[in-house]
Amino acid sequence: AESRCANLSRLAAAPVEVTLFYESLCPACRGFLVQELFTDWLVLQERNVSGKWQFQCQHGPEECLGNMIETCLMHEAKNFSTYFPVIFCLESGSSVTKNLEA
Repeated sequence: AESRCANLSRLAAAPVEVTLFYESLCPACRGFLVQELFTDWLVLQERNVSGKWQFQCQHGPEECLGNMIETCLMHEAKNFSTYFPVIFCLESGSSVTKNLEA
């Protein structure tokens, strides 16, 4: 990951398309829409600056770095069975970025 992802800014990906399937009277669906999805949508600090999307990670710069590392792993490995165990390892410790060093 370190050698392949050294220049994290070079990664350019298409926007993520999200499709939501829900039932209008389902209590769990309504709870998800009202308590999670809409709230996340409101606080997502993303803006287009000169054709590039900029955002702030909720938990600071280290989280942004961790997100980029894991996204790079997915991009490079391509196979869920290959990258998911590595992401599990990174996420299961106290620090995603320090776990990468190990």
